[in-house]
Amino acid sequence: MKFFFQIPLHRMAMIMRMQGLDVSEGALTGMLKKLAPLFLPLYLLLTEVNRSENHWHVDEPAGCALSKYPISRAGTGGLRVFVSPLTVVFVLDPSRGSQVPLKHFGKDARGIMNCDRLSAYGKLADMIEGLVRALCWAHYRRDFVNAGKSLNCLKDWADLWVNRIVLNLPPE
Repeated sequence: MKFFFQIPLHRMAMIMRMQGLDVSEGALTGMLKKLAPLFLPLYLLLTEVNRSENHWHVDEPAGCALSKYPISRAGTGGLRVFVSPLTVVFVLDPSRGSQVPLKHFGKDARGIMNCDRLSAYGKLADMIEGLVRALCWAHYRRDFVNAGKSLNCLKDWADLWVNRIVLNLPPE
């Protein structure tokens, strides 16, 4: 139920209580920990499929509940997500460096990695010849918006570029 319907444990416990079954979130967490070894082969297969594809969106989601690693100063901790057309793989690692995606992709990766401007991704693209880094437009858009807000003389210029980004127009 948790994975098929993507229901967090606290909501599962609430649903069970509504049905007359009083189960604590701790009991559900304990059950999942005991089941974890059964999920490992599936996780490894999903990871292999993810690696075999040629287009990924890579990010470090903010916050990391129940993590065995501390949250970093940037607030992201050691959680990475690798999204491909067929799979989504989460990797928990205390490092924000390039070694985490390098370990996931391997040196023979070929394809496009959509990502933010985290320096680790630039380093990774330099290390893997067949990996092309495509930077996220949302970050560039935000830079133009902030420039327009910070200096009134840049507002029209910034608005023009934001519209070009939204409409996917090439530079003039």
